[in-house]
Amino acid sequence: GSAAQMQSSLQKLAALDPKTLVYCGHEYTKKNLEFAATVEPDNQDLKAKQASLKSVTIPSTVCDELKFNPFMRTNQKSVQAFTGKTDPIECMAELRERKNKF
Repeated sequence: GSAAQMQSSLQKLAALDPKTLVYCGHEYTKKNLEFAATVEPDNQDLKAKQASLKSVTIPSTVCDELKFNPFMRTNQKSVQAFTGKTDPIECMAELRERKNKF
């Protein structure tokens, strides 16, 4: 899908109860956290998540994803600074492009 579709889908996920369990389709957590650390190297929630990483990381929660998933943080100045984009959809598109090359 497009960056706009992904932004819309993740906004719907973000609107759910923070305690909602999130089950991803593939276990890419370690690699995704490594990418997220390049986006927000000073994010303390992200550092804590990396430090607590176990072999199985599923499920997560909406609350946790909002703390360290850069694709759900396109409204954060730190993520926007990384991408050079302030529009959430443009920020999403840039994140996707960089993740594809990561």
